[in-house]
Amino acid sequence: MHRKLRLAVCALLTLVALIAKAETYTPPSTSAAVFSGMTLTGAPIASDWRAAIAECSATGTVGGQHVQGCGRWCDDQLRVNGKPNSKCTKPGQVLSKPNPIRNTVLLKLRDGTILFDAKMSLDTDGAGTLQGDQTRQPDTSLRYADGKSLSAGKIPFIVIPSTLVTQAGIHLGDLAAVVSGSHIAYAVVGDGGPKYSLGEGSIKLHEELGHSVCTATNPASGDCTKVRDIDLPAPVIYLVFPGSHRTLCAGSPMKSSDRLCPTMTPANLADQIEAHGKTLFQQLKASAGGGG
Repeated sequence: MHRKLRLAVCALLTLVALIAKAETYTPPSTSAAVFSGMTLTGAPIASDWRAAIAECSATGTVGGQHVQGCGRWCDDQLRVNGKPNSKCTKPGQVLSKPNPIRNTVLLKLRDGTILFDAKMSLDTDGAGTLQGDQTRQPDTSLRYADGKSLSAGKIPFIVIPSTLVTQAGIHLGDLAAVVSGSHIAYAVVGDGGPKYSLGEGSIKLHEELGHSVCTATNPASGDCTKVRDIDLPAPVIYLVFPGSHRTLCAGSPMKSSDRLCPTMTPANLADQIEAHGKTLFQQLKASAGGGG
């Protein structure tokens, strides 16, 4: 009896602590219509990491040290990323800082949804050929069951750093609703990014949010072949639904932690992302007081 009472008291104290820490996010006025009637309340998470990405964005360092993915700097041999650089005059010299991350919030909402805001840089990784982004990689972290990568020009996806995998329970293949101004689009967690970065989306996602980045396409395939590598200028709000990779695959397991189920193909993935993402957002809207 005493043990049950102690457990009940501990549970109550935990609930009180969570309520005391709860914050309510107010979207920018430009996105008010999308979130009409919704109260976005949740507990802050990963506070130390948020402080680190803020330092990275402001100074190009974390804890006063240069770290991978946090700007470009000269090493002790006056090189940058292993290559000689004529602009290097002393070790530790910062040549460029990352783009401002513009993060003001990171919450776990009451229904488990992860909400954060940030810039949106351009991710051009994956299948196909492309010009205009010198950092482009041929692969994405999430792949189809046959091992082929997603196409940034055809699939709306977002990039998530490892910290949000461990501290927010986000999984490759999870779905998200992404809002910029009056635009809302749906995306899949399709790529992993640097530890101290936040806010990146595929070519297709930029285009669906009204931000034109593709400047040339292949007439035969429709693939984007050239881009303007620029951030989406407006504030972007990301709502990620942890565990929703199971929804995307209609309850069947993914082939592995980084492989989609066999029913998801290049021909149907974008449509399935939109259909299931829209349903999840409507469920969030209902639970947050915004109606159906």
